[in-house]
Amino acid sequence: MARPLWDPALVRLAPDLRHASVATGASALLALTLSACDGDVSLAPQPPAARIQAARAATPGGSDWKGPWSVQVQAARPQDPAVAALAAGLDVLPQAWDGRRPAVPPGVVAVVWIETGVDPERIVAALTPARGGPSGEVVAVLAPGDPEWAETAAGALPWSGVAVVDPAASVSLYADPARVATDPVLAGSMAAWRIADHYDLPWRPPTLSLPPGLHEALFPPDAGALTDPDPRTRAEAVRSTGSDVGAAEPQVAVRIAAAAACADPAVLARLATDPEPLVRARVADRLDDPALLSSLLWDPSSVVRVVATDRLARLAKDRAGPDPAVVQALHAAATSPDAYQRWKAAWGLGAAPGTVRVLGGLLTDPDVDVRRTAALALGATGDPAASEPLVRALGDANSFVRRSAAEALGLLADPRSEPALRRALEDPAALVRAAAGQALGRLGVQADVPRYEPPRPPSTRSEVRALLRARDPTTRKDAAKFLAGRPGAARWLFRLAEDGDSEVRKSAVEALGWTPGVADRLHRFLSDPDPDVRVTALDALRRAEAARPDAVIPLLEDPDAEIRLRAAEALAVLGPHDALRPLVADPDERIRAAAVAALPLEAAPGDPAVLVRRAAAAGAPAPFARDPDLLVRAALPGADPDLAAWGRGVLAREDDLLHVRFSWNDPAERKAAYRALRPPVIRAYGHPDRG
Repeated sequence: MARPLWDPALVRLAPDLRHASVATGASALLALTLSACDGDVSLAPQPPAARIQAARAATPGGSDWKGPWSVQVQAARPQDPAVAALAAGLDVLPQAWDGRRPAVPPGVVAVVWIETGVDPERIVAALTPARGGPSGEVVAVLAPGDPEWAETAAGALPWSGVAVVDPAASVSLYADPARVATDPVLAGSMAAWRIADHYDLPWRPPTLSLPPGLHEALFPPDAGALTDPDPRTRAEAVRSTGSDVGAAEPQVAVRIAAAAACADPAVLARLATDPEPLVRARVADRLDDPALLSSLLWDPSSVVRVVATDRLARLAKDRAGPDPAVVQALHAAATSPDAYQRWKAAWGLGAAPGTVRVLGGLLTDPDVDVRRTAALALGATGDPAASEPLVRALGDANSFVRRSAAEALGLLADPRSEPALRRALEDPAALVRAAAGQALGRLGVQADVPRYEPPRPPSTRSEVRALLRARDPTTRKDAAKFLAGRPGAARWLFRLAEDGDSEVRKSAVEALGWTPGVADRLHRFLSDPDPDVRVTALDALRRAEAARPDAVIPLLEDPDAEIRLRAAEALAVLGPHDALRPLVADPDERIRAAAVAALPLEAAPGDPAVLVRRAAAAGAPAPFARDPDLLVRAALPGADPDLAAWGRGVLAREDDLLHVRFSWNDPAERKAAYRALRPPVIRAYGHPDRG
C-alpha cells in the first residue's frame, strides 16, 4: 500500500473564524454567527454599477456551436429606422418580435432590439429560456436615449442568458455617445458592427458622416488616412493596416496603435524603449526577444513589468523546450515584490524543468492567486516531488487554492496522494470535492464528482438567508455580490467579511463598498492577510471618499506597487495631502497620476506619461492647454465632446489589455461570462482585478 504523504494529526484547526481551516466546523461557525443577525435584507434594486458587477457571474446562454453563424433581427417595431439600419448592416430583413425568447436552432443568432424605458425585469422574464430550451444564441440590443436605463438593463439582462450590446457605449470609444440618440442609423449600424465582429458575420457599412476615429474604426481607411492631419484618423489607420509609419509619431495614440499592430521586430524593439508606458506595455505583449523582455521586468511601470512577465510565461509554454534565458527571467520575476509578477512567473515556471522548489515556496505566498497558480504549475511539471507540497496545500484556508491543489494532484496521479484526496471529498466547497473526485478517478478510484451550480439572484428573503448560510464558500462568495448596495445588508456582509475563506471576504468587502453609511468601518480590512482584500477595501474607501489618512498613509510604503497605487488613490480623492507630494515623482505612472490628481500644479508639463499629464490637465488646465499630445488636450475641461470621448476610449482599449493580462493567464481560464458579447466598460485606466 502506498505510504500517505501526510499525517492527519498534523492538520490544525484554527480557533477563529477569520483563519478557519477547511473543516466543516468553519462553515458551521459562520452559520451560527449569521443566525445571530437580527436584521433583514431589503430586496430593493441594487445600484446599477453594483448590479453590473454582480452580473459578471452570469453565464451566457447559447450553444457550443463551432461552425458559421446566421442571424435574424427582431423588434417590437421593425420599421424603426435604427432597427432597419441594424438589419441592413447584417444583411437581413427585420422581423416582428412576439415578446418572448426567440426559438433559434444551433448556429443561429437572434438579435432582439429592446425599446428604451421597458422594465428590464420584464425583459429578463421574457428572455429567460425554459429548461431544455433552444440552443442558438440571443443578443439584446439596448436602444439609445436613456443612459441610466441602459446601465440598469446591462446589469439585469445577462441573467437571462443573453449577450448585450449597447450602441452608445460602443460609440463612446471613439466619439460622443450622445450621437446615437439623435442618429438612429448610427445606433443600428454600430450594433450591427459589434455583432458582426463577434460572430464573424458579414457587415454592410452604411453611408454616414462620422467624426475622425469613428469613421476609420467602421470603414477601411482612405488612401490618405496615414498622413491625415488628425491623430485620431492616423491612429485608427495604423491600427487597421499595421503600418510602421506610426512608430516615429509624436502622438502617443498613434504609437500605441503601431505597437499593437506592427509586425516588424525591429520596430517593436525600438518602441520597447519608448518614453510612454502605454506604448511599452503594448510592445511587451508582443515581443519574442527574451533579453529585451527580461530588461522590461525592471521597468519603472508596474504595468509594463507585469505584461513582460506574462509574455515570458507564454513564451515558456509556447516553445517545445523553454529557452534557459526565459526560465532564468521567470525565476527572477518569482522574487518580485509585486504579487502580479510572482503570479505570472508561477504560471510560466510550470513549463520549466527543475522548478519544484521555487513553486513549492510560492505555495506559501501571502497572495491567494500566486498560491493557486503555483499549485497548478506544480501539477504541470509532472515531477513526483511536487506531490508532497500539493498535499499540504489541500489544507489551505482558501478554497480556490485547495481546488487547484486537488486538480494538480490529479495531473500527477501519484498513488501516495490517495488518502489526502479521499479526505478532500468531505471539503465544504463543491468545486474542491469535484477536483478531488476527478483526481481520484485518475488513480482508478471511483468517487462522486459534484457539480457546482452558481446561484441566481435571490428573489425572496428566505433565499437570501439560505445563500448566506450556505456551507459552500463559493456560494457565500457569490451571495455577497447580490447584497451590494441593498438596505439592511451591511450587518450580513460584515459577518461574511470575517469568513475563513478570503474569496468570501473579498466579495463581501467589495459589496460593502457599494453600501452607504459603512465606509469608515472598512478600515479594519486594511490589515487582512490577503492582499486582494486590502486592495478591495482601499478601492471601496476611494469610491466613498472616506479614507482615514492615518490608516492609509502607512500603505504608501507597501512593497507591492498595486497596494501603493490603491492607497494613493484612496488618499488623493480627499484632496491635497502632504503624504502625496513625494509620489508626484514616483517611478510608476499610475501612482504619479493618482498624486497629481490631487496636486495638479505640481505635475511636470514634460512628464513622459500622458496618463499623468491628463490627470494634471483636468485639475490645472492652463499649463496643458497647448500640450502637443491630443490625448492630453482631450482631458481638458470643456474639451470637444467627440475629442473627450475619444481620449477616454483610447485608455479604455488599453485598459482592456490590462484587464485581460491582469485577470487570467491561460485564455481557457476566462469564464464564459467574460468572453460573452457585452457593452465595453468605460472606466478609469489601471484598475485590474484578477478574475
